[in-house]
This record gives sequence, C-alpha cells and structure tokens, in this order.
Amino acid sequence: MTQGDFYKQFDNKEALECKATEVALSDNFALCAKTIEGQSDPVTALKAGYLSPQRLSAVGRGCTSDLSAISDLRRQYPATGG
Repeated sequence: MTQGDFYKQFDNKEALECKATEVALSDNFALCAKTIEGQSDPVTALKAGYLSPQRLSAVGRGCTSDLSAISDLRRQYPATGG
C-alpha cells in the first residue's frame, strides 16, 4: 500500500485523526480490561501496572497524557521514584 492509498481511505485529516484516536483508546481499554481481569482490587491492579518500573522508565515512549499524569503522580507520591 502506498502513502496515497493509505490516505485515500479517509475523507480528510480529521477523519484520520478520529480513527487513530478510536484505535488507540480501544487498545488502551483492552489493556486495562486484561490488567483487571480476575483481580479482587482492580484499582490497585491498574495502579501497579501504571506505576511499574518498566512503564516509569519508558515515559517518553508513552502517550502524551501519560507524561503529565506520571509527572503529577511523582510529585504526589515521591516514594514511586519522583
């Protein structure tokens, strides 16, 4: 598929942005659902995954909203490595 063929799938730039956002949010939801599956305390499970050493060490490769959230969490909870 060429670049032109790819962009022809969308009516305009906004349609492309909407689809990309839809896919990203769907992937994020699936990851959250997998993380909490079978857990007695889903909030703690999500926090543990979100604040894992692997995730914290790769903040620059995550979502831009993650960057500000991690920064805020590190200020609020210095024991997590902030």
